[in-house]
Amino acid sequence: MRLSKAATILAIDELLEILAANPDGMTTSELSGTRRFHGERTLRNPQIIRLLRTTGKVQESTIGYGMRTASLWRLKHL
Repeated sequence: MRLSKAATILAIDELLEILAANPDGMTTSELSGTRRFHGERTLRNPQIIRLLRTTGKVQESTIGYGMRTASLWRLKHL
């Protein structure tokens, strides 16, 4: 799904709210299928990664080994 500027802002806000409620962090796949973006409007994993990286407010780390790796997202402590 292509995101308009307004939808991009809504998506970023919702992703940051979800991460704020989960201080231990969440994987990219766990962030897919949010309250506002589900069904046909579900954000794809590359979209979620791009949106979170552009904020500068999250910390990305890799978990797992070999082909079973995932990105774990946490809010940065300011």
